[in-house]
Amino acid sequence: MAAALPPVFTVFDTMVLSGANDADNFQGRSSAQRIATDIFVNDFNTSMDKTYKDLDDDLKMFSSLTTMQGQIRLLPGVKKRIKAFIQWVRD
Repeated sequence: MAAALPPVFTVFDTMVLSGANDADNFQGRSSAQRIATDIFVNDFNTSMDKTYKDLDDDLKMFSSLTTMQGQIRLLPGVKKRIKAFIQWVRD
């Protein structure tokens, strides 16, 4: 019997595991999808170049939007786990 392939693991999967909301939608995309694609371009290599200040600035930009513009609010624990993800990618 052939060995099973490992599960696919993407930046989007990490955002969901970090606690970013995958249920609410803005223009057909959830908060987790938007963070993965708009901030990290859904690529692990992009995550390596992202500084914590850059991430804070990006997340502030999302939180300063109105609800109609697609506001994303994250709890401090979620932000902390996203920062841990950046460190994990660097390691």
